Parts: sequence; structure tokens; C-alpha cells
Amino acid sequence: MIATRDSWKIKELPEAVARLELDGVISAEHVPLLKNGYIPRSPQDKWFIFYEDSWVYFHRASSGSCIFKLRLEPNEDHLVAPYVLVNRDPAQYRTIDDNYDVEIMAYLIDRYLFGRNPPFPTPGRFNKHHKAAHAEHVIGQVPPAIGGTGFINLNDL
Repeated sequence: MIATRDSWKIKELPEAVARLELDGVISAEHVPLLKNGYIPRSPQDKWFIFYEDSWVYFHRASSGSCIFKLRLEPNEDHLVAPYVLVNRDPAQYRTIDDNYDVEIMAYLIDRYLFGRNPPFPTPGRFNKHHKAAHAEHVIGQVPPAIGGTGFINLNDL
């Protein structure tokens, strides 16, 4: 089933946003997967993701809050991702680390839209217990490969 705006109860992105410049590329083979989106299947699923009018929307499933809004533009046989808008309303989203926001968004694309199992990105300051708790908070279940500390480049997607 393809995710659409009407597939889940959602809130619009608030006025308080950060615009983060990217140089991401989505290959032609991944475009259909991206456009399918992701609809939560259980209470453990923390994200609802859908594509609409050249944007990919990432919403927290429980609150409906829009956290990321990724811009996509056609370029020959692929899509480019020139920037992402990130929620900066502290009542909806408390992270304020631009680099980490890009890592999380790239992880969500890789895991939920492309079906891969990349290492979950966690801030280096967390110990093993805190990494697992953080992963559970962000994605709902602890993935098998926790502890990636490298930047996930959208060019690699």
C-alpha cells in the first residue's frame, strides 16, 4: 500500500524550522521505493513517511508531528535532495544537532523506504545502554546493528 497524506493523522510542519543544505542523490532504481512511503504496522513503529509533490514527509507516528520535510528535484534519471526542513519547535522535537538530524533522516530512508539494515547512528557521548534506549525511542525497537558513528551520506543511498 502506498502511503499518502490521508493514510495517517498528521500535523503540518511548524513555522519554527531549520533549513539544512544537502547534496543528496536518489538513484532511479530507488525512486519507486521512496514514493511508496511507510505506514506504521504496529505500535512499536515510530514513523509515518510519505511522498507528495516533490517532498518526502517524515512524521512521528504517535504524535503526528512532522519532523523532516525533504525536498526532491528531478535531474536526468535520478532525484537530487538539495535541502531538508527540520522541525525546531521544542514542544514537538528536541534535537537541535543539524548533522545528527541529517544522519537520522538518512537512516530512516535507508531502513524504512529502501529496506536496508544500516547501523543506527547514535551520538558518540552515549554508552551502550543509552545507545539502545535512544534507538528504541527514535525507531521503536533496537535494531541489530547499533552503534554507527559515521555520517550517513545521502549520496550513498
